[in-house]
Amino acid sequence: MHDVWIFLIPALGVTAIIVLLVLRADRKRREAIKLAAQMLGFDYAEKAEMEVLGDGATMHLFHRGRSPRLHNVMLRQGMEASESVLDFQYTTGGGQSQQTHQQTVYLYKSQKLALPAFEMRPEHLFHKIGQRMGVQDIDPPDAPEFSDRFLLRGTDEAAILKTFSVPLCQSLAAHPKLCAEGVDRHLILFQHNKRIKPAELSQRLETLRSVARQFEKYSTQK
Repeated sequence: MHDVWIFLIPALGVTAIIVLLVLRADRKRREAIKLAAQMLGFDYAEKAEMEVLGDGATMHLFHRGRSPRLHNVMLRQGMEASESVLDFQYTTGGGQSQQTHQQTVYLYKSQKLALPAFEMRPEHLFHKIGQRMGVQDIDPPDAPEFSDRFLLRGTDEAAILKTFSVPLCQSLAAHPKLCAEGVDRHLILFQHNKRIKPAELSQRLETLRSVARQFEKYSTQK
């Protein structure tokens, strides 16, 4: 029995240290994002329920896995548009294969958007293999660079092709790691399993806003 404790006690100590380091990092991130929110003119909430997303909660991302969690939520409401920047976390798998996924999500709602329901992801090898088995991938004509880099899906292919014009596709091709989802007046932008560092938040926010404006410009609303 004593032999078990010889190995168990150091293991528990290492686990406790890891937990403390994670908690400390989370606290530092929370404090930094709260300060950034104040400087950028956003309201801040440490935690929030899914209802804060409004109709944006219907996006596929927010229904992945289990135990969804919104935290470090930045909100700003304008006359015609609103912005949210938030850390979104969910869990997949179980046991030794359990994984926690965390990403910073930019949610944009605008009266100038009229988007068909779509999902856009960076395209990987297994996506290309899946296409041979019938997995949907909409390839906008005359935009080969975009089609090579992204997987694009949605139910109304004609409306999606109308929105994803050549100029929009050329703009998006400059952001090969970007994921996007849209429906009606809502758009989310994020990188899978990637949280924005607080020090990079201002610069990254401007990039995401620029992408959102491109979607506004080429939205199906005329």
